[in-house]
Amino acid sequence: RFVSNFDNAQNPAWSATIFGTRVTPATLILAIDQGNLPAGTYTAHVKLTAGPLVVDIPVTLIVKTVPPQLTVRPTVLRFPARVSNPGTFAQIVHLNNSGSGTISASASIVGKSSWLSIAPTSGTVAQNSPGFLRAAVDTRGLAAGSYRDVIRLTSNAGNVDIPVVVFIAPAGPALFLSQVGLRFVAPQGTSPAPSQKISVLNYGDPGSLVNWSASIVTGSDWLSISPTSGTAGTNASGTLTLTPLATATRSDSPKYAVIRIADPKAFLSPRYVTAVLDPGTTSGPPPGSGNPLADPIPAGLTFSSAVNAAATSQILAINANTSSTVTYQASASGTDGASWLSVSSASGQVSAASPSRLAVTADPSGLVPGVYSGVVNIAVGSFVRNVPVTLVVTGTAPSAQLYDSYATGRDASCTASKLALTSAGVPGNFSVAAGWPASISMQLWDDCGSPVTTGNVVVSFSNGDPPLTLRSDLITGTYSGTWNVGNAQSQVTMSAIGSYASFPSASTQISGTVNANTSPAPVLAYDGILHNSDPKVGGALAPGNVAQVYGSGLASKTVSPGVVPLATQFNGTEVIIGGLSAPLYFLSSGQLNVQIPTELAANSQYAALVVVNGAPSVPDSIDLVPYVPGVTAYTDGRAIAQHADYSLVDATNPAKPGEVLILYLAGMGATETSVKSGQASPATQVTVKPTVTVDGQSADLLYAGLTPGGIGLYQINFRVPSTAK
Repeated sequence: RFVSNFDNAQNPAWSATIFGTRVTPATLILAIDQGNLPAGTYTAHVKLTAGPLVVDIPVTLIVKTVPPQLTVRPTVLRFPARVSNPGTFAQIVHLNNSGSGTISASASIVGKSSWLSIAPTSGTVAQNSPGFLRAAVDTRGLAAGSYRDVIRLTSNAGNVDIPVVVFIAPAGPALFLSQVGLRFVAPQGTSPAPSQKISVLNYGDPGSLVNWSASIVTGSDWLSISPTSGTAGTNASGTLTLTPLATATRSDSPKYAVIRIADPKAFLSPRYVTAVLDPGTTSGPPPGSGNPLADPIPAGLTFSSAVNAAATSQILAINANTSSTVTYQASASGTDGASWLSVSSASGQVSAASPSRLAVTADPSGLVPGVYSGVVNIAVGSFVRNVPVTLVVTGTAPSAQLYDSYATGRDASCTASKLALTSAGVPGNFSVAAGWPASISMQLWDDCGSPVTTGNVVVSFSNGDPPLTLRSDLITGTYSGTWNVGNAQSQVTMSAIGSYASFPSASTQISGTVNANTSPAPVLAYDGILHNSDPKVGGALAPGNVAQVYGSGLASKTVSPGVVPLATQFNGTEVIIGGLSAPLYFLSSGQLNVQIPTELAANSQYAALVVVNGAPSVPDSIDLVPYVPGVTAYTDGRAIAQHADYSLVDATNPAKPGEVLILYLAGMGATETSVKSGQASPATQVTVKPTVTVDGQSADLLYAGLTPGGIGLYQINFRVPSTAK
């Protein structure tokens, strides 16, 4: 046992709080409050005392003058909805000032959509005093399809736009996955990495059933899956287990797999999971050191118990990424030093071939009702990993886990007043690799011991990666998502906020490392597939749409294939959307131009991923609607138009009343004669005719359809009204 003390006698104007156990092995977290210190450099000491041994750790605080900076999370609001269950749904946007001073902000709805409302519409955000904005959508009266508007925050620290996207699914089952990317770490000479599980979820109508099947598209030489089929109801998920093969050939290079999960009768089908077998070259720490690491599963635990009830235990599996047998040490306690948390053994033996099992026990004896935080520390050598633990102590027996924990039937003897959020996906002091996926999971409960299944959980990352909105399993209060790991950094903090209704938000943080990666997979940016002529984040696309695909490592060189029909694979790059290969116009590392396959159905969502030389990206999804016309335009917004002789309309050669002009577009949808993806188009008109106005007057429409000889390009020929100015 040891005692820690923060000594800043020379600078009493700032303070610190030390979090962690008082029993080794331990990790201590120092939280600094700079108070009102002016800019400068300040020093202090943390002293650790264990019997006669005293360790002095110097602390340096650098305070900088930074102007007010408004940041928000999430940066995009997405509302999944069903046509069969119209109603009002809300999410919370958290506002922070990462600079100094106070920010005064006002909020407005750019498109003034009647289905979107916000509150409050003005407020202030001070340093270390975040604010929030509630965005609500009312889907009553809306048909199936995609809807988009923008919330604009106007402030003295600049403006921030937050796209709001609602996709209303048709009736029936809807296929969803808890994770779309997995990383297995298996250094050479070790046994196969432990299995990992994915939940197959049904986001569709109550009573509907997803009858899913799973298959390995690529990677069957090192990975197996079980089972290959199953069902998922809205109150009972399916489970797919992915297991590296014992016979997999080891190499210094990563191996990849793509798994397809589908139900032809379900919305959102097919879905994809990408997996990477990491040979251990990026496992750290430090990067590439090869030091043995403990891998606790699960990476977080939540207990619920009544006052003075009997102690309860959960099993923590301890794995290690080494073929040699190593000794691990374990400790546990409440973060306030209380002894309600314990482990079954202070040490044990573990290897990749022989994982260990540790019983973690929470004892509510003597505790009053409330939410308690603790940690289990697992050390191999000098490296300690942390498993966060939450104990909810209630005055009575916890209520049952319900489809919606706030539905009728909740235990009326307990009135919840706060939320509890626990990280369960990656452990504290985690080590992930840039360019490869990391599974994130959080558990959101209330202080009555019930899972909150219809809340919101957002995770942000201090390395600059975009915030990640997690999705609920609708059953156990588990919220999951896949971190598309980007920027390498030696110390990264992952911060999560959980919210529900008018409850105070709950938050948690864990820290770790994002290691550099010499063999990253391509990274498809979140919401990174945009309309070529109307590029709006979160905007819908149409079958046949020319689209821009953004990310990194998307192609080995910059090139235009220059062949007709368009190639669907070129120089090792392929884009898969809805299970179909998309035709390629242009390739570069940071951007691809593709055609959304015309064979896909509108009013649906589809998974999309990029594969480069056999390495797949983490999948993202796109919304498809029947048509999203976008006019080709200059950067200043002026439409690009031609006279009938194909000369450009410009200031020196302006349009005249009564003459015929040509506009070029993308995303106008189906045509009277269907054209296969990537093929040169005949002259064929669109099935939904547009209207054209000039100077507020209706123009005569002469032709609206595909441009003959073009691919995915549409044009409108119209006559300028004779009275237009």
